[in-house]
Amino acid sequence: MMKKIMAIRLSIMLAVLAGTGTSAMATICAPTGSQFCVTYFDNYNYSSGQWEPWQESAGHQYWDHQYLVDLSSGKTNATSHYLPSIDTLDLRGGFPSLDGHASGGEDWNPLESVGDNASGQSPHHVFAATFTGRVHFNEGDILSLESDDDAYIFLDDNTDWGQEILSDPGIHYFDADTLTIPAELAGTHLMTVKFAERQDIHSGIAVYLNGAPIETIPAPGAIVLGSLGMTLVGWLRRRKSL
Repeated sequence: MMKKIMAIRLSIMLAVLAGTGTSAMATICAPTGSQFCVTYFDNYNYSSGQWEPWQESAGHQYWDHQYLVDLSSGKTNATSHYLPSIDTLDLRGGFPSLDGHASGGEDWNPLESVGDNASGQSPHHVFAATFTGRVHFNEGDILSLESDDDAYIFLDDNTDWGQEILSDPGIHYFDADTLTIPAELAGTHLMTVKFAERQDIHSGIAVYLNGAPIETIPAPGAIVLGSLGMTLVGWLRRRKSL
């Protein structure tokens, strides 16, 4: 079964590379699993064609498909903080406010809403994101979550509400919530983190494992695929130079 999956992925990789050249490898996080992939949502409802305030005490709708960002729509722009993938899940510091807020560098503003007339917040401060990547826990590990605002951690695609293993809901400054990993959660998991930013001044999220920003681990077969992909890129570059 693994050989079949690898063959399918390799066929797709070859087709993409043959059609577009080496730039296709910019999306390396998907086939290798070496990064957290980031998906963005804005408070514009594409189903109703309306902006929404997102100022509830703790809503669950912010990650629904009708809010999925379409950067070609004219409703949302990507900013200099925009990241399609990240090596570690640490987006708390190092982001000076794009709205000019005195935030001490704790103002991650990846999106700019265009025409938001509902939230009453600045254009960079009402959005949501999901972060997805494979992680490994040992029994007794300390998993920590810091966020401004809402954040929820789920495992293994079980993202139904009530199944989160750690959460920090509501509008608030960075809290620190922790979980000691029990025996039943030890092992390798696909981790999904849901994050929402809903009010001005500060914005960001960080997830730590034993005090260090959490990193992904390669998916089964990913190391082989990643090495093969890099070999293909090198071959294409050499061929283009001939």
